[in-house]
Amino acid sequence: MKFLVIRFSSLGDIILTTAFLQKLKGIYPKSTIYYATKAEFAEILYKQPFVDKVIELKKKESIFEFSKKISRETFDCVFDLHKNPRSIALSLLVKTKNIKRVNKHTLYRHKLLHKKLLFFIKERETEYNIDDEIKLISNNYKDAKAVLFVENKDKQSGKPIIGIAPGAKWETKRWPKEYFKELIELINKDKDCEIRIFGSKDEFDIASYIKNGYKNVVNFAGELSIRKTAEFMAECSLVVSNDSALMHMASALDIPVIAIFGPTVKEFGFYPKGKSYVFEKKELTCRPCSLHGTNRCKKNNHRCMKDIKPQDVYKPIKKLLEVDGYD
Repeated sequence: MKFLVIRFSSLGDIILTTAFLQKLKGIYPKSTIYYATKAEFAEILYKQPFVDKVIELKKKESIFEFSKKISRETFDCVFDLHKNPRSIALSLLVKTKNIKRVNKHTLYRHKLLHKKLLFFIKERETEYNIDDEIKLISNNYKDAKAVLFVENKDKQSGKPIIGIAPGAKWETKRWPKEYFKELIELINKDKDCEIRIFGSKDEFDIASYIKNGYKNVVNFAGELSIRKTAEFMAECSLVVSNDSALMHMASALDIPVIAIFGPTVKEFGFYPKGKSYVFEKKELTCRPCSLHGTNRCKKNNHRCMKDIKPQDVYKPIKKLLEVDGYD
């Protein structure tokens, strides 16, 4: 059998689809799975055992031109895991016997956002977006989890390595950089460890501020490809992250994640599974304030992030390191 999976962006969402891909390959082990995505994210899918061919959408390339890359193929099914105008167009342009589209629960997420305004919208049956993707092929989704396979997966022996991902696309989703610096102070007072800062080139300045003055901190922001980021992150004992793509990367690498949520909430369905701690201020009635985050707090106080203190975040770090034998 031959399948086409479509998810153009973003990096975190593409990483999450690996749970679906693994399940699909498990059900149809002899199948050939094609994956259509943006060229800038394609490398995270290479060398994954459940993807046979990655088809890259180049910048400024039209969907019509893109579809010609696979025009000779006939698919038994197209799985549209993006469900936006371009993914819908591609699914209609390729030759296929069947098309299945994921339920994104858009109205339900707007219900959480606008509260009483959409009170009539039913509760969702699933609690995680991975579940909705897998429901397209199986009802056995409860224990499904995103997974990434990388080289150098074994953690280094000796002192622990702690990963920090201080960036996020939207400013309101970023825990204050001063708090990350305070967190490092707390870690260094108690543990002898290496700290690695991960992020894109846009987050280099934030990472440089956090690193400044610490010899045991390495700033990888903007220095590594997506694939190399995963390889260096795989050596970490745990990762502290905002609600971002790197949070999903750490979870998919089966690394304990300490996630910090501000304007977004777990109920949107994108929180990390597995060994994770999620910090969020549930008592704030202004949360959630947006579906994806914004660059400015509507209340002008950013309490959803500022009220989560470094001392609180350090508690599960200490606990996790002790469990792993780093006393």
